[in-house]
Amino acid sequence: MSHDPRLVAAISTADCCPVLVACLASGCVAAIHAGWRGLAADVIGAALGGMVLEYGAQPSRMVAAIGPCASGERYEVGMDVISAFEARGLSTAIRVPAGTRAGHAFADCAKAARLLLERAGVPADSVESNAPCTIGELGFPSYRRDPSNPARMTSAIACRP
Repeated sequence: MSHDPRLVAAISTADCCPVLVACLASGCVAAIHAGWRGLAADVIGAALGGMVLEYGAQPSRMVAAIGPCASGERYEVGMDVISAFEARGLSTAIRVPAGTRAGHAFADCAKAARLLLERAGVPADSVESNAPCTIGELGFPSYRRDPSNPARMTSAIACRP
Protein backbone atom coordinates (compact mmCIF):
# COMPACT_ATOMS: atom_id res chain seq x y z
CA MET A 1 0.00 0.00 0.00
CA SER A 2 1.19 3.52 -0.67
CA HIS A 3 0.33 7.18 -0.36
CA ASP A 4 3.42 8.27 -2.27
CA PRO A 5 2.87 9.10 -5.97
CA ARG A 6 6.50 8.14 -6.68
CA LEU A 7 5.80 4.51 -5.69
CA VAL A 8 3.79 1.75 -7.34
CA ALA A 9 1.99 -0.92 -5.30
CA ALA A 10 2.24 -4.22 -7.19
CA ILE A 11 1.64 -7.94 -6.73
CA SER A 12 2.24 -11.08 -8.79
CA THR A 13 -0.39 -13.78 -9.22
CA ALA A 14 -1.16 -16.83 -11.31
CA ASP A 15 -4.63 -18.02 -10.20
CA CYS A 16 -4.99 -15.97 -7.03
CA CYS A 17 -7.15 -12.89 -7.07
CA PRO A 18 -5.46 -9.51 -7.60
CA VAL A 19 -7.42 -6.71 -5.94
CA LEU A 20 -6.44 -3.09 -6.61
CA VAL A 21 -7.94 -0.41 -4.38
CA ALA A 22 -7.76 3.39 -4.39
CA CYS A 23 -9.24 5.83 -1.90
CA LEU A 24 -10.53 8.91 -3.69
CA ALA A 25 -10.56 10.90 -0.43
CA SER A 26 -7.04 10.25 0.88
CA GLY A 27 -5.27 9.36 -2.37
CA CYS A 28 -3.77 6.11 -1.04
CA VAL A 29 -3.73 2.85 -2.98
CA ALA A 30 -3.24 -0.85 -2.27
CA ALA A 31 -2.49 -3.96 -4.30
CA ILE A 32 -3.85 -7.02 -2.49
CA HIS A 33 -2.88 -10.64 -3.26
CA ALA A 34 -5.98 -12.66 -2.37
CA GLY A 35 -5.67 -16.41 -2.74
CA TRP A 36 -8.16 -18.67 -1.02
CA ARG A 37 -6.21 -18.62 2.25
CA GLY A 38 -6.00 -14.83 2.20
CA LEU A 39 -9.70 -14.53 1.42
CA ALA A 40 -10.53 -16.92 4.27
CA ALA A 41 -8.37 -14.78 6.60
CA ASP A 42 -9.92 -11.55 5.22
CA VAL A 43 -6.68 -10.09 3.90
CA ILE A 44 -8.85 -7.53 2.09
CA GLY A 45 -10.41 -6.23 5.31
CA ALA A 46 -6.95 -6.12 6.90
CA ALA A 47 -5.50 -4.15 3.98
CA LEU A 48 -8.38 -1.67 3.95
CA GLY A 49 -8.07 -1.32 7.71
CA GLY A 50 -4.39 -0.51 7.22
CA MET A 51 -5.29 2.13 4.66
CA VAL A 52 -7.69 3.71 7.17
CA LEU A 53 -5.13 3.65 10.02
CA GLU A 54 -2.07 4.73 8.02
CA TYR A 55 -3.56 7.24 5.60
CA GLY A 56 -7.00 8.20 6.87
CA ALA A 57 -8.70 6.40 3.99
CA GLN A 58 -12.48 6.18 3.89
CA PRO A 59 -13.91 2.87 2.62
CA SER A 60 -17.04 4.64 1.40
CA ARG A 61 -14.80 6.69 -0.93
CA MET A 62 -12.81 3.70 -2.25
CA VAL A 63 -12.92 2.15 -5.70
CA ALA A 64 -11.64 -1.34 -6.42
CA ALA A 65 -10.83 -3.60 -9.36
CA ILE A 66 -10.70 -7.38 -9.11
CA GLY A 67 -8.39 -8.83 -11.76
CA PRO A 68 -8.11 -12.12 -13.63
CA CYS A 69 -8.14 -15.16 -11.36
CA ALA A 70 -9.36 -18.75 -11.15
CA SER A 71 -13.12 -18.67 -11.72
CA GLY A 72 -15.98 -20.34 -9.95
CA GLU A 73 -16.57 -22.30 -13.14
CA ARG A 74 -13.15 -24.00 -13.10
CA TYR A 75 -11.59 -23.67 -9.63
CA GLU A 76 -12.40 -27.03 -8.02
CA VAL A 77 -11.57 -27.15 -4.31
CA GLY A 78 -11.77 -29.56 -1.41
CA MET A 79 -13.22 -29.45 2.07
CA ASP A 80 -10.37 -27.29 3.41
CA VAL A 81 -11.39 -24.39 1.18
CA ILE A 82 -15.12 -25.03 1.57
CA SER A 83 -14.82 -25.04 5.37
CA ALA A 84 -12.61 -21.94 5.43
CA PHE A 85 -14.99 -19.98 3.20
CA GLU A 86 -18.01 -21.05 5.24
CA ALA A 87 -16.25 -20.04 8.49
CA ARG A 88 -15.66 -16.53 7.03
CA GLY A 89 -19.27 -16.27 5.84
CA LEU A 90 -18.34 -16.65 2.17
CA SER A 91 -20.50 -19.69 1.43
CA THR A 92 -22.24 -17.84 -1.44
CA ALA A 93 -18.86 -17.95 -3.23
CA ILE A 94 -18.98 -21.77 -3.17
CA ARG A 95 -21.12 -23.76 -5.56
CA VAL A 96 -21.69 -27.49 -5.91
CA PRO A 97 -23.08 -28.27 -9.36
CA ALA A 98 -24.63 -31.63 -10.12
CA GLY A 99 -21.97 -34.24 -10.77
CA THR A 100 -19.32 -32.65 -8.54
CA ARG A 101 -17.12 -35.18 -6.75
CA ALA A 102 -18.03 -35.85 -3.12
CA GLY A 103 -16.28 -33.43 -0.75
CA HIS A 104 -15.54 -30.98 -3.57
CA ALA A 105 -17.02 -27.75 -4.87
CA PHE A 106 -16.10 -24.78 -7.03
CA ALA A 107 -14.83 -21.59 -5.41
CA ASP A 108 -15.46 -18.17 -6.91
CA CYS A 109 -12.60 -16.10 -5.48
CA ALA A 110 -13.64 -12.94 -7.34
CA LYS A 111 -17.08 -13.17 -5.73
CA ALA A 112 -15.49 -13.75 -2.31
CA ALA A 113 -13.25 -10.70 -2.85
CA ARG A 114 -16.28 -8.58 -3.80
CA LEU A 115 -18.13 -9.71 -0.66
CA LEU A 116 -15.16 -8.80 1.54
CA LEU A 117 -14.75 -5.40 -0.13
CA GLU A 118 -18.42 -4.62 0.44
CA ARG A 119 -18.26 -5.82 4.06
CA ALA A 120 -15.33 -3.47 4.61
CA GLY A 121 -17.48 -0.58 3.41
CA VAL A 122 -16.56 -0.22 -0.27
CA PRO A 123 -19.78 0.60 -2.18
CA ALA A 124 -20.94 -2.25 -4.43
CA ASP A 125 -21.09 0.05 -7.46
CA SER A 126 -17.45 1.06 -6.85
CA VAL A 127 -16.13 -2.48 -7.39
CA GLU A 128 -15.24 -3.58 -10.92
CA SER A 129 -15.07 -7.33 -11.39
CA ASN A 130 -15.39 -8.58 -14.91
CA ALA A 131 -12.14 -10.47 -15.12
CA PRO A 132 -11.40 -13.52 -17.25
CA CYS A 133 -10.58 -16.90 -15.73
CA THR A 134 -6.85 -17.61 -15.56
CA ILE A 135 -7.46 -21.36 -15.78
CA GLY A 136 -9.61 -21.15 -18.91
CA GLU A 137 -7.91 -18.30 -20.76
CA LEU A 138 -4.60 -19.46 -22.21
CA GLY A 139 -3.24 -15.91 -22.38
CA PHE A 140 -2.97 -15.79 -18.58
CA PRO A 141 -0.59 -17.75 -16.36
CA SER A 142 -2.30 -20.48 -14.34
CA TYR A 143 -0.66 -22.65 -11.72
CA ARG A 144 -3.74 -24.90 -11.74
CA ARG A 145 -3.56 -25.40 -15.50
CA ASP A 146 0.23 -25.66 -15.76
CA PRO A 147 2.10 -26.05 -12.44
CA SER A 148 5.48 -26.23 -14.19
CA ASN A 149 5.10 -22.79 -15.79
CA PRO A 150 6.78 -20.14 -13.59
CA ALA A 151 5.01 -17.24 -15.38
CA ARG A 152 3.05 -14.80 -13.23
CA MET A 153 0.88 -11.78 -13.93
CA THR A 154 1.72 -8.43 -12.34
CA SER A 155 -1.06 -6.13 -11.20
CA ALA A 156 -0.14 -2.61 -10.11
CA ILE A 157 -1.68 0.65 -8.96
CA ALA A 158 -0.19 4.07 -8.21
CA CYS A 159 -1.38 7.34 -6.69
CA ARG A 160 -1.95 10.38 -8.83
CA PRO A 161 0.77 13.02 -8.48
